This record gives sequence, C-alpha cells and structure tokens, in this order.
Amino acid sequence: MFWHVPGLSAASPVDTILDKENFKLECLLDEDEIIQECKALNTRLINFLRDKVQVEQLLRYIVEEAPED
Repeated sequence: MFWHVPGLSAASPVDTILDKENFKLECLLDEDEIIQECKALNTRLINFLRDKVQVEQLLRYIVEEAPED
C-alpha cells in the first residue's frame, strides 16, 4: 500500500532551474524533462518560454546555422 505525503514530492530538474535567479535558456533546453514539463503545462516554464527574448532566441536556433568549431 502506498501513501501520499503532502509536500514530499521530488522537484523536477526544470523547476530547480526555474528557482535559480540567473539561468539561461540553454540550461532548460539541455534538460531531458523539458518536453514532458511543457506537456504537463508547467506554468512557470511556459511563462518563461513565451517571453519575447526567449522566443527570439528559440527562433534564432531554428533559422541560423550553428557556428563551426
């Protein structure tokens, strides 16, 4: 038998990043859980991703070629 203990759930890696004061879009994009968090309608994540600066950066990733190293 399993019991649910309020407040005793593991925080997602995405939420851990969102809790930080300074983080970059790339940190979130590196997380494996980001798609699942979007599907789960993580409000904090969606609000961050829909910010104009983040949308512009996401579009740059789509339309610009990666720099050759």
